[in-house]
Amino acid sequence: MANSSPNDEVVRVVRSSGDKRDYQHLTLENQLKVLLVHCPDSQKAAASVAVNAGHFDDPEHTQGLAHFLEHMLFLGSQAFPEPSAFGHFLNLQGGQHNAWTGTEFTNYHFDCNANALPQALEFFSAMLKKPLLSESWIDKEISSIESEFRLKQNDELRRLYQVHKVTANPKHPFSQFSVGNLNTLRHDEHGTLKSKLQLFFNEHYVAQRMRLVIAGPQSIAKLKQLAHRYFADIKQQLTKKTSINAPLYRKEQKGVWIKVKPIKAAYRLILTLPLPSIDADYPHKTTSFIAHLLGYEGPGSLFSSLRSKGWVNSLSAGGGISGSNFKDFNINIQLTESGRHRVEQVVQWVFAYIRKIEADGIEDWRYKERRITTEMSFLYQEPTPVGELANQLAVNAFHYKPEDTLYGDYRMDGLNHSYAAKTLQ
Repeated sequence: MANSSPNDEVVRVVRSSGDKRDYQHLTLENQLKVLLVHCPDSQKAAASVAVNAGHFDDPEHTQGLAHFLEHMLFLGSQAFPEPSAFGHFLNLQGGQHNAWTGTEFTNYHFDCNANALPQALEFFSAMLKKPLLSESWIDKEISSIESEFRLKQNDELRRLYQVHKVTANPKHPFSQFSVGNLNTLRHDEHGTLKSKLQLFFNEHYVAQRMRLVIAGPQSIAKLKQLAHRYFADIKQQLTKKTSINAPLYRKEQKGVWIKVKPIKAAYRLILTLPLPSIDADYPHKTTSFIAHLLGYEGPGSLFSSLRSKGWVNSLSAGGGISGSNFKDFNINIQLTESGRHRVEQVVQWVFAYIRKIEADGIEDWRYKERRITTEMSFLYQEPTPVGELANQLAVNAFHYKPEDTLYGDYRMDGLNHSYAAKTLQ
């Protein structure tokens, strides 16, 4: 065990009985929160940084900027200006890097052979401190973004997602175009594209809005040393991020039918029930429990009843977008040809079943059954590869208490009756 310092967080991370890894939280001098993971049996090491900035943070005049910055960050830094240097190094070390941009978070991650971790962290930290943002590569990468946009134009899920955006509150950042293309990523009166990227980076890529995970077979003491060496000089920003106050839907956007003609023949019914953010309820998983009841497929279930009538082929519940001030609770139903002509009856059955859950289903014994199976899943899960683990934990660090970084997805403390009643209203 590493010697403690004033910035180390003495936290017992809840883990499964078969987990041989050691975990330590610490906060660097610049207030960057870090989780170190000692993986004694791993031949590889990994790191991941989650940044609390996504397409919700795009300026209205340059939509897709967060996604574009994600593409640019791996293309050289002031310390390592060659655009392919980091990727080439990782290839030689049996590793890879990748990234994704979401609504409110962006994630960067890599893995490599364990002995290459120090040099990989040097590359990784350099791009998070001073990315090159070369104008020549900006011009080239715009073409990549445009290709990505065009490739997904005929993707059914992407088309549904875009319909969702244009039917949401235009004052909510969800309504903005997230991918970007040649029309949105351009020079204009607000500045050059490089200046916009730099401004976005300077505002959001600061220590207080990042979470770092470093994992490998190195000791906690060694991992801690690497964290301080390469990440303690990431710049700080003391101003708080502005909260989202606009609702996801306006009043007139609720209780409406939206019909979408698919490219390929498909009959799908999606019922969206708008809820407030569920982040604070994670210790109880109330909406997850309700989704379990709605999605149950055994005798007497909503699915078995609708299927016996020949109206549906599949039914799932609980999915949908979520964020800091909203949660879409989706009931997703694959209809048969017969069900397609009885959509209103299917909807009536769904709401009747919700009323049944409200009257008879919110009982502690049902919750305890669900809790037992979830707990078993946590206790006896297969070990997660180190690269996936780092990626997952970096985002978890924003959503859960430090002790729940691993356990947060599984924790079910007890049925929150008042929250359940409000959810089902």
